[in-house]
Amino acid sequence: MTKLLSLGLVLALLMAMLLHVRDLVEDRKSYRAEAEESVVRGTAGPQSLVGPILLQQCTESWQERDEDGKPRKLQQSLATTISPARLQLDDARVTVTPLKLGLYPVNTFTLKTRVKAHFNADTLSPQSSRPGATLRCMPPVLALAIGDPRGIRRSDVQINQQALPVQSGTTLARHPQGIHAKLDSLVQPGGKFAAMDVEVDLELLGTSSLSIVPAADDTSVKLSGNWPHPGFGGSFLPAQREINDQGFQAQWNVSSLATSAFSDFNAGAQVCAPSDDSAHSATMAAAARVDEASEVAHKACLDAFQVRFVNPVDPYKLADRAGKYGLLFVALTFVAVGMFEVLRQLRVHPVQYLLVGSALAIFFLLLLSLSEHYPFALAYLAAASACVLLLGFYASHILHGWKRGVPFGAGIALLYGLLFLLLQLEENALLVGSIALFLVLALVMFATRRVNWYTLLDNTKPAYEGSGKVV
Repeated sequence: MTKLLSLGLVLALLMAMLLHVRDLVEDRKSYRAEAEESVVRGTAGPQSLVGPILLQQCTESWQERDEDGKPRKLQQSLATTISPARLQLDDARVTVTPLKLGLYPVNTFTLKTRVKAHFNADTLSPQSSRPGATLRCMPPVLALAIGDPRGIRRSDVQINQQALPVQSGTTLARHPQGIHAKLDSLVQPGGKFAAMDVEVDLELLGTSSLSIVPAADDTSVKLSGNWPHPGFGGSFLPAQREINDQGFQAQWNVSSLATSAFSDFNAGAQVCAPSDDSAHSATMAAAARVDEASEVAHKACLDAFQVRFVNPVDPYKLADRAGKYGLLFVALTFVAVGMFEVLRQLRVHPVQYLLVGSALAIFFLLLLSLSEHYPFALAYLAAASACVLLLGFYASHILHGWKRGVPFGAGIALLYGLLFLLLQLEENALLVGSIALFLVLALVMFATRRVNWYTLLDNTKPAYEGSGKVV
């Protein structure tokens, strides 16, 4: 009982060590987030594009009689937003350039594209909402909402082959960031417009992710880049994609029948940052609630095509996943040492258990620190090799011989190999891990099937059934 209590205390100390290592992983994640924020402050953040769209301010005037029968003049202001019939990004190209701030890489990118939009003539003629009312409208404004306008390197606007001056801001209260161009020179007699073909040449700098909102009747996007590890998310996955070592190509085609992005944009919904959990992003994008007081339908996120420029291996994510198996590692190692105690009648002191468990806990700290400087596989190999050699050497002394220490070290090496396999098999990790645990339990039960646990500590009686001596 004294030894069991001592081993319980040892396990508690080792659990505290493992929890501290996992806390350290979270600290390093926060440092990386701070590095990303520093890069964003000096360049631009995740980027998004909404539009181009047309904005028009009109005043509607009419007359009606009051209770005394006297005529009176009334008017109201109308703000109209017009979406394009077609929106195309036929040759959008992204060039990703990783920046390293200290130990932490941050992926910045430059988007070069020509945004094409077509507006039908019938949508450009505002209609009065009241019979006999007079409608007076200001010249419309073409607006393109951009997530972080600090990243704009170039923006040229042409409408029907006519270049227009570009100004900052969108003139929209809920989506003020972006660019706009006034269309005074395109107004025809009678305040009417012909069909418009809009072209916006854009060069945009951003960080980590790009989102494009399908705010048109028909939206077509062809995007290519030099980054071989894109993460596609948002509300729509690419209809076609091709990924190789040189980069990626992706294509989206979405009809307004499949999305309410434009109406949600008018209601004030924002483009949300892409999440690592694409299912969560899709759920957020589909969630809607109605504000009855303002009678505005508000969605949590706008529907969007989203591309994240992710690093293929996240050392902190893998180190955190490895740390979750820490207690299991310690328990299995203690079981192995206990097997030697039971089957070979050896005595291992709780302090020796503590030292063996400490070596296992130090592995996760070594893995975290080395993976910040070297590829994860190499860091894992170095940390695991060091711990296997140390434990094999130490076990040869506490188990009284190399013939016992070498198999013990081989078993630890097998455990590290299994853990590395589990880290690579995200989808099948539970299946492989549960089968491995079952096999370990079966091995322990088979090896101790004849042990008489009641007389294990009584040297006057056989501890191993079927023999006449104590083994």
